[in-house]
Amino acid sequence: MSDKWYYAIGKERFGPFTFEHLKGLVSSGQLKEKDLVWTKTMPNWMAAESVPEMFETLPPPLPNVDLPPIKLSE
Repeated sequence: MSDKWYYAIGKERFGPFTFEHLKGLVSSGQLKEKDLVWTKTMPNWMAAESVPEMFETLPPPLPNVDLPPIKLSE
């Protein structure tokens, strides 16, 4: 996988970054599925969701319920 990636939100472009950095932006919610990404192996900018590896490590959203606290062993 290419080591120099760019992303665009609206008309603003950012980069270059590593792929791992982009995945971190996905995890923090800064990079969304519809935001555009590009690397030298791509002919054109494409939606970040088109790069399967970018979103594969995200856990599902948390349920909208109150969960009991977790007790840690002492």
